[in-house]
Amino acid sequence: MIIDKECTKKSDPAHEGPYKIIHKNKGGAYILMDLDGTILKCNYIPSELILISNMDIFQDEVYKIETIINHHSNKNNEIEYLVKWKG
Repeated sequence: MIIDKECTKKSDPAHEGPYKIIHKNKGGAYILMDLDGTILKCNYIPSELILISNMDIFQDEVYKIETIINHHSNKNNEIEYLVKWKG
């Protein structure tokens, strides 16, 4: 995942992704690909990346969110979302 530099509200997600690392260039920045197979236009330095898992999530089915209907904090102070899925 990458850090969202434009995140302005606490309720906004602080990270975007997931992305797959395609290549590390000579300058040490990474070239990333999203779940749809699109390569991102920008390259990202290691401090802009968050490792989420070593599992290969790119082999799994992908579900897209149409809209976030509601959200609340659970007993562990984590935010849970009620979503409407596309399709």
